[in-house]
Amino acid sequence: MTFQFRYKLFSILLFVLISVQAQQSPVLANYNYNTVLINPAHAGFYKDSDLSLSSRGGFHQIDGAPRTISGILNTSFESKRTGLAAGVVSDQIGVTSSSLFFGSYAYKIPLRKNSNNARWWDYNPKVISMGITAGIMNWSEDLARLNITNDPNFENNIKETFPVIHAGILYNDTHFFAGLSATNIISSSTKNATKLSVEKSVYAHMGVRFFISKYRDHITLTPSVLIKHVSGAPVQVDSNFIFKYKHIFEIGTGYRSTNAINVLAGLYAAKHWHLVYNYNFRTNNSPVNNTHGLILRYRFGNGFSSKR
Repeated sequence: MTFQFRYKLFSILLFVLISVQAQQSPVLANYNYNTVLINPAHAGFYKDSDLSLSSRGGFHQIDGAPRTISGILNTSFESKRTGLAAGVVSDQIGVTSSSLFFGSYAYKIPLRKNSNNARWWDYNPKVISMGITAGIMNWSEDLARLNITNDPNFENNIKETFPVIHAGILYNDTHFFAGLSATNIISSSTKNATKLSVEKSVYAHMGVRFFISKYRDHITLTPSVLIKHVSGAPVQVDSNFIFKYKHIFEIGTGYRSTNAINVLAGLYAAKHWHLVYNYNFRTNNSPVNNTHGLILRYRFGNGFSSKR
């Protein structure tokens, strides 16, 4: 698959996807930095261990507005073929809250001739990664807060704990990456006395890296697309574009098919630290008109230095 073909394929797909109209809850605004949340094949993606703390919607003063907090550790092994990730994600919207505790495992297969290592971090061409996530979800609905009387469906609060399984595959080379994953793949059997069930979600994501400078990591342009499908709901699409200058700063923008626009700005500081600010605002009428988000990352070892 030549680079020209991959670029044409990406361009066609991007054009088609931007035309899709959807109305669905948005995915995590920071998935570009915590992709293991939607695709476990990203476990062990970096040469050195990476710790990420994220907060989205934490500045809202509106009661019941969506809020997400996460903490994730992503690490690889000396063999460079296996990776692990673990973390916790807490979501809250309205009277519904959930907490996910998970661990992810990935195994990478190099496709390049005479290569025994799958080195994501320096874009070693032609690597396939397969991953799986196992976790526990705590789910609760504080229905009493709604003050709905004379309706048996709202008489009792809901509290449930159930297992979750995600699986995914990822292809990566110097200029192109594409992944496919499914979350909550055992959701059809996750039912109980309260008739609570969690629907499957399918994600497809792909992107192209353009290296403008002769020094590969100096100036990078990365357009990408994320597609999300949940059974019984419209397709949701995120299209994004990120510009990065060395390991100093980055800016980005994106459009979500739920009529929302994303902007971000990132700063690399003191070699090991990376701070990203994300702002999401809707272009249609919504009681929650905008969302602020922060991502703080710490990279162990050589940090974010281009030195490998």
